[in-house]
Amino acid sequence: MPGSKTNLALKAAVEREKSRAKPSALEMYSKSKSSTSSRGKAPKKGKPRCHETDCDHCGHPCTQKKDGNKKNKPGAFIAEKARVMTPSAIFICNGSVHEADEMIGILTKQGIMEPLSSYQNVHLVRTDPADTARSEQATFISHRDVNAILTGGVPSPNGLIQYMAPDRMDRELERRFAGCMRGRTMYVLPFSMGPVNGKNSMNAVQLTDSPYVVLNTRIMASLEDNEVWSFGSGYGGNSLLGKKALSLRLASWKGHSEGWLAEHAALLCVTDPAGKDHFITFHAPSGGGKTDLAFAEPTIPGWKISVLGDDISWIRPGPDGNLYASAPENGMFGIAPGLDPKIHPSAFKLLAKDALLVNTASTSHGNMYWKSCGAISLSGEEAVRDWQGIEWGVSSKTNPAHPNARFTAFTENSPNVHKEWDNPQGVPLTAMIFCSRRPDAFPLCLETNSWAEGVTLAAGMRAEASAGSGMKAGSLLNDPMGMRPFLAYNIVNYLQHWLDVGEKAKSPPKIFHVNWYRTDDQGKMLWPGHGENIRVLEWILGQATADAAKAAENAVKNPLGQIPKSIRAEGLEEKNVKTLLEFEAPFWVKEVASMKGFFASEMGKDVPAAISTAVTRFEKDLGEAR
Repeated sequence: MPGSKTNLALKAAVEREKSRAKPSALEMYSKSKSSTSSRGKAPKKGKPRCHETDCDHCGHPCTQKKDGNKKNKPGAFIAEKARVMTPSAIFICNGSVHEADEMIGILTKQGIMEPLSSYQNVHLVRTDPADTARSEQATFISHRDVNAILTGGVPSPNGLIQYMAPDRMDRELERRFAGCMRGRTMYVLPFSMGPVNGKNSMNAVQLTDSPYVVLNTRIMASLEDNEVWSFGSGYGGNSLLGKKALSLRLASWKGHSEGWLAEHAALLCVTDPAGKDHFITFHAPSGGGKTDLAFAEPTIPGWKISVLGDDISWIRPGPDGNLYASAPENGMFGIAPGLDPKIHPSAFKLLAKDALLVNTASTSHGNMYWKSCGAISLSGEEAVRDWQGIEWGVSSKTNPAHPNARFTAFTENSPNVHKEWDNPQGVPLTAMIFCSRRPDAFPLCLETNSWAEGVTLAAGMRAEASAGSGMKAGSLLNDPMGMRPFLAYNIVNYLQHWLDVGEKAKSPPKIFHVNWYRTDDQGKMLWPGHGENIRVLEWILGQATADAAKAAENAVKNPLGQIPKSIRAEGLEEKNVKTLLEFEAPFWVKEVASMKGFFASEMGKDVPAAISTAVTRFEKDLGEAR
C-alpha cells in the first residue's frame, strides 16, 4: 500500500518543479503514513500523464521529456496544474482511515454530509438537484486525428460521440480551469484501477478540490493526451475520473491497441448445485439491472450468485487462448432505489458499514430510506427527510429518493463477494450476456448463433434511457454494447475490435441477450426479475456448457438464433412465460431494419463486413419466416 514513500516522492517532485518555475506559494501537506488494507487505494507509482505540450508516449514535447526524468512525471503534472488552478494548499492523499475521517469532518462541518447513526460509518450527502446524473451532452473526446474518433470525420448523427478539436479544447480548459481552485485545497489522489502492482492495472493521479470526491475515490479505486478533465460537477459518473473516464473511455482506447476490451458490464459468478463456478459478464446500460443481478438471491435451491464487480469488466485473452475478465474497481457505485431488504439482503449488509450514500432520504432514527425499503417501519415518531432535505410522508406525491440516488461501498465488504474478485489475472468466461431494457416484444432470452452475430445484435442494441443518463427517462436510444455514453473512439474500429477479439480467441464464450423488462398492455412487468432471473441463467449456462446436440434439444431455432424451449416455470404465470418466450417475426423485421439504418447512419460504407453479413442473413431468414 502507498504509505509515506509515495507521498514523499510526490512531494519531492513537486518541490523540484516549484524551485524551477517559482509559482505562487503552495502549501504542501504530507499525510499520515498509515493506510487501510483494501485493494487499490493508491499505487506505489503514479501512471505517467502528459499535458498540453507533447511527450514521448503521445507524440507531444512536454516538460517531462525536456528534463528527461520520467520518474518526475507525477510531480511535474501536479506542479503544472497547480500553477494553472492556483490552489491555496496541496494535500497529497494516501487513502488512510485517518484521512477519510478528516474529509468526513470537513463535509459534515460544511453541512454537506450527515452521519446515519443506525449504521457503522455510513454517511449521506445531498447534492444540488442539477448535479444528479452524467453530463453526456457535455462530454467530449479530443484527439489530433478527428477520424480516429468520428467515422469519416463527421459528427455522429445519433449523438454517440462528441468530438472537440485539441486547440479548442485547450481554450475551453484554460477558460474554465484558470484559477478555479483559488482559495481552496487541491487534493492529489494517486490511485490504481485494479490491484496495486497488478500486471494489467492502470495507475493514475487525480486532482480535485472536493473532499467528497476524495472519499468516493478511496472506495472506488485501489486519447492522445492521456488526461481526463471534469469541471463543475460532483456527480460520481462525472467526477470520479478513475471510474468511467479512465476504466472505460481511456481503457477502451488502450485496449484497442493492446488487444483487449474495457466494457460496461458486471462481472459475476453463478455457482450451480454441483458447486461449479461459471463466470459471466452482464452488459447493460445504467439502470439495466447490473447491481440488481449482482445482489440477487436465487429462488432455485442450490444456486448462488457472487459478485466480482458490478459495473466495469476488462476482458483479455488468457494464457490458454480463451477470454478472461477482471473487475478494475475497488468498490461499487450502484443505484440505491429499487434495492429491497427482503430481495437484496446482501446489499443492505454491505451498506451497513463504511458506505456513502448520495441523494437518498434519511429518517430521524438514522436510517437510509427509499420507497423499496419496505422493511423499515415509518410508524410512530420516525420522520423522513427526502433527498432535498424536505419532510416526506407515505402520502407524499414525490419520491423520497432521487431515481438516480447512489451508494458507494467497498466490494470486499459485500457478503456475496467472490474469492477471486481481485485476481489480477482475471477469471475465465463461460458466457457473455447483454441486457436490453425494452418494454416491447424483445424476448426474455436469445442465444446467438456465433460471435459475429452476437456482436451484431449487441451493436444494434436499443434500450430505454435511464435516470442516470441525464436524458428523458423512457425514450428509446441506440446503445451499442451498453456503451453509448462511454465510447471513446471511432465506432467502426470499436466494433471491428470486438470482432477481432472473438476471432482470435481459442474458444470464445457464447453470447446471449436477455430482456427482464417486457410489459403488458397496462404497463405491468411480465417477468418477476430479481432472484427469479436464475431460471434464465440456468438455461444460459446449460447452453454455454452443453455439446451442440444437447444444446439444440433445449432450444427453438429462429432467424436470430435460439430461444429456450422451456425454463423452470413453477410458481410463475404460465401465460406470461409463454409470451416472454415467443419469437415475434414482425417485431424483428422492424428491429433489424432499424438496426441496419443505425449502422448505415453511423458507419456508411464502412460497416464491418461480418456485421453486414449478419444483417443480410437476418433479413433473408426473417423474410422466409414470414
